[in-house]
Amino acid sequence: MKYLTFITLLTLFTACGEPNPGETATNNISAIEGVTERQKIEQDAIEVEKNTVPAEAEKLTGGEVKRGTFMYFADAASFTECGTGDKYNVAGDAYIDLEKKYLQSRTKDMEKIYVEVKGVYGMDTDMSGKEVKTLMADEIITLDPAKSCN
Repeated sequence: MKYLTFITLLTLFTACGEPNPGETATNNISAIEGVTERQKIEQDAIEVEKNTVPAEAEKLTGGEVKRGTFMYFADAASFTECGTGDKYNVAGDAYIDLEKKYLQSRTKDMEKIYVEVKGVYGMDTDMSGKEVKTLMADEIITLDPAKSCN
């Protein structure tokens, strides 16, 4: 029985072998587990790619406070940024609440009401299927008919 155990252990150790020069024990373990070095490199590259934000995408993150006027009419919402006058469609998590508060606060159709919202600018598809500049509103800071951009 001892002889059989010894043979089994000897076979196991010799099957693993010595690492080649420059090869680490981790590489041997990966190979034993069925993961080739190439697969490991590819997995590492995917992880790096997931954690790397392109410069263009950085502009769209952060949820900065946006100041401007909001208008909702005939199932279309728009945001006009204070200072630049740039116009955006509106979407995002806070859109429905923004629409409801606007409808409660306005005194006439197509009235522009001052808002401050936390969100990001990006591109989205409008009802006609065209890509348009869009404010993705995440949180309403204020909606005040008495205020203006000036």
